[in-house]
Amino acid sequence: MIATGVDLVAVSGDSKSQLESHIEQLDVSFPIAYGLTVELMHTLGLYISNNPFVRPELQALVNGLGWIRDPDNNYPVRGMHK
Repeated sequence: MIATGVDLVAVSGDSKSQLESHIEQLDVSFPIAYGLTVELMHTLGLYISNNPFVRPELQALVNGLGWIRDPDNNYPVRGMHK
């Protein structure tokens, strides 16, 4: 894995018991928070989906972050600030 200087944390709307029931199957090395309410998801401006097959592949995300953060690529900062 590329060292990107980015900390990864997953957040789920699942309950603690739901997460505990399948945490070993996930085989991840980053923390996973649970219990995010739909109201808070809306407040944070998150896209809410019941389709887990549309989630990004994590290694592709890490590779992209590594490329963006590499100063040799001169990638401009993008996004918005409210």
